[in-house]
Amino acid sequence: MQQDYDFYDTEPLYGYSYYRLRQVDFNGDDELSETRTILIGGDPHPSDLLIYPNPSNGSIFIRSGVDQTVLLRLRKSVGQEIDVLVITD
Repeated sequence: MQQDYDFYDTEPLYGYSYYRLRQVDFNGDDELSETRTILIGGDPHPSDLLIYPNPSNGSIFIRSGVDQTVLLRLRKSVGQEIDVLVITD
């Protein structure tokens, strides 16, 4: 019997998000779908902004070649925001 499901990510992260489905049958067999990539808000890594290393051990370096103010939100891998930085040239 076919079943249809809907899911809406009500708080998608800015940038790239990756989604896939896992189907588990009644007998315990499981199967993963193809990964789907969704981009929210444009390219999160413009070529004139360099942030490294990623992942970090606590210190990061930021290099910007743009002539404008840059707002940078730092998040843990689970999406929790830990800091907001404003970088001006």
